[in-house]
Amino acid sequence: MKIAYLLTSLANAGPINVALDLVKVMMAHGHSCKVFYFKEIYGNDFPCETERIHVWSNIRLSDYDVIHSHGLLPDLFMALRRDIGLRCNQRYFTTIHSFIFDDHRYKYGPLKSFFTSRLTLAATSRANKVIVLGKEAIRHFEGHIKSTRMTYAYNTRVVDINESIDSDDVNAISDFAKGRPIIGTVCSINIRKGLEQFIKAMTQVNEAVGVIVGDGAIKPQLELLSQTLGVDDRIMFIGSRKAGYRYLSLFDLFVIPSRSEGFPLALLEAACMKKACVSSDIPVFKEVFTDEELVKFRLDDISDFADKLRYALEEKERLASAIYARYIQDYSPNAFYNRHLAIYTGKD
Repeated sequence: MKIAYLLTSLANAGPINVALDLVKVMMAHGHSCKVFYFKEIYGNDFPCETERIHVWSNIRLSDYDVIHSHGLLPDLFMALRRDIGLRCNQRYFTTIHSFIFDDHRYKYGPLKSFFTSRLTLAATSRANKVIVLGKEAIRHFEGHIKSTRMTYAYNTRVVDINESIDSDDVNAISDFAKGRPIIGTVCSINIRKGLEQFIKAMTQVNEAVGVIVGDGAIKPQLELLSQTLGVDDRIMFIGSRKAGYRYLSLFDLFVIPSRSEGFPLALLEAACMKKACVSSDIPVFKEVFTDEELVKFRLDDISDFADKLRYALEEKERLASAIYARYIQDYSPNAFYNRHLAIYTGKD
């Protein structure tokens, strides 16, 4: 097949990383891919031809068997096209990468999000199928997208587990830990990620240190919180790093205390790298991993979070094996490829 992927940019960001993984697995199975993108924001290297376009660019979409857009700007671009489906076997798909009603409320507040979420949905109107990220996401969009137009595909992560970490960072984290267990996370630092719960829980887990890889708008508030609670000597903020998953190799335990997630790419990275994990108990985490594979704490229950961190540290070897086995079964690149191929070919 010839596949065109339409992206907002080539940034190192969740939806773009999903598209990158799609391109990799499709090309590995002999399909031809090209990426079109709108904004000059870079951070990912795609193994196929890429071309920057504008909203009014005239590209020959009829040359492709499948068109797959990711993001509002690509969806709006496709909504304005009049040449979709010129070939009888040509199909157009879009992926919605979040629980947009929750996600937009955290980003924009209740009033603005009412309009932004509905614009996002309206922009998908030309797609043959809207791909969401799981069964829970299908329930999220019930009543807003016709069930016959929806399907789901779990994400994967294609990572190079042998990629090295800067020696200065390795030494700094090692010196900070002083031989104690390292509980870490890799994420954008925003309200939706729930990291304040992690800092509060660490006041009760004195035997370990925390490492946060990432940056974002509320990082100063979290640093102040760690100082106020007296755990700044056990919580290390190292900032944003390219290919942040590399730092998982240094952790004894990975945490993801999110309040909302579309599909947890960082959690898949941790599972792929055989790391025991603790998450909040929001529905998406309950869907993707069982309690035997992923330890879950009650959202906003700090004592329960601390108890689960201690338990996971004690059981980290068993948990790591269990979550890795599930990753191979349901979230591996091969499973990701097979699911998208079935969707692209109408066999879903």
